[in-house]
Amino acid sequence: MKTQGIVTVTEGDSINFREPTDIFICDPCYVITHSIPHLDKAWQDFCSLMFEKPRVYDRGGMAYVDTELGQAKLLYQSTAYGDGDYDVHCSCKKEGYSCGVDAGMLSIMSVADVIKIRPDFTAENFADYGVVIRDFKGIIHTDGEGNWSGSNGFSLKTEWEEEYTCYNCGCNEVDYDGEQCSDCEDEEFHGEDI
Repeated sequence: MKTQGIVTVTEGDSINFREPTDIFICDPCYVITHSIPHLDKAWQDFCSLMFEKPRVYDRGGMAYVDTELGQAKLLYQSTAYGDGDYDVHCSCKKEGYSCGVDAGMLSIMSVADVIKIRPDFTAENFADYGVVIRDFKGIIHTDGEGNWSGSNGFSLKTEWEEEYTCYNCGCNEVDYDGEQCSDCEDEEFHGEDI
């Protein structure tokens, strides 16, 4: 465990929502943001703790942010390939489909904890910066490689999937096995990255 300012980071690879909870998935830089004066130092502290040697927390962990409204908790993990746009899958009701990443990582926290850090966060902010899942109950795990899985069919993959185009039938195929197209079974299917 390391603490700097109002931020503490610890090891951790899962978060358990024991009761139905509205949760928010986003790049934590949108919540603990440097663009709001009182949070600028918190974001700097969070980044310093992650990359301080020995680098124990740079791939992911739990972060706690002390605020006037109480302590907020979030599970964070670096993405496999940095910034981008990543789809969130879950069988629960969700608002939004993907998360944009600008700081090379994603986080999951309760909506209530977002409000503890950012009381000014509006419905528009939630829509602009990530995905809200309503009444989520269960556990979400990180794998240390940028991927997430959990209860209710929750998944979020940040690893790159290779996609190929079949020269014979024109289908797009992810995870081509190197032998044949699964649609037309053309054995001359060499494909190309698209």
